[in-house]
Formats: sequence, structure tokens, C-alpha cells
Amino acid sequence: MGKIDDLQDKILYILNEKFKTKLNLDEIIVDLSGKNIEDKDLDLITELNFKNTKELNLNNNIIKGFSRLKKLKAPNLKKLALSYNAINDISEIDKIALNLKNLEVLDLSNNQIDNVDILKKKIFE
Repeated sequence: MGKIDDLQDKILYILNEKFKTKLNLDEIIVDLSGKNIEDKDLDLITELNFKNTKELNLNNNIIKGFSRLKKLKAPNLKKLALSYNAINDISEIDKIALNLKNLEVLDLSNNQIDNVDILKKKIFE
């Protein structure tokens, strides 16, 4: 168990330094809005265990897709806020729903989503 905790601490340190923040995984609401987070940064974020987090705010960043978010470890997450990013491909939206079973709100407002019909199909299948 110690190696996992050490890795988590190292990732937290890297993210805190890079985004000039104090990320606390024990908080109910984790706010990473406006940190210029790109898709590649999500690889580190998805390595963390957001076990207590109910809301994750990733608004106002540079995220373009869902492929990395499908690995997010947040079993109690109810709201994932992704507004004001550069998301245009939502073809993997169903994979997020499979992973985040308690998700109630997925905010994708003010993105560049190309095909809303995919969203309707994936949600209402």
C-alpha cells in the first residue's frame, strides 16, 4: 500500500507545482478550472484517486476529448464540469458513464461539439 501512496503523493506534487494550486483529494469539490489543463495532463489527473470527490471542476481549460477521462477514478463523483474547453469529439461519452456510475451532471456547455446527434444516441440508447 505504501508504493501507491508514494505515487499518489508524487503525482499530487507535480500537479500542484505545474498548476500553481493546492490539490486536496479529500475535498468534496475539487476545482481545477482555468489551469490550462490539456489532454496530456489528464494522464496524471486520472492516476489520482478522487474517492471522496462529489464534484470535479475542469471548466475553462484546453481539454479536447474524452479518451483520457474514461480512466478517471472518482467512484462518488456526481458532477463533472467541462464547460468552456475545446471538446468537439464526444464519441466516447458512454465510456465515462460506465466508469462514473454515480455521475448525475456532465456539463459540456460552451464547447465545440460537432455532432450532437451522437450525444442523443449515446445517452438514450
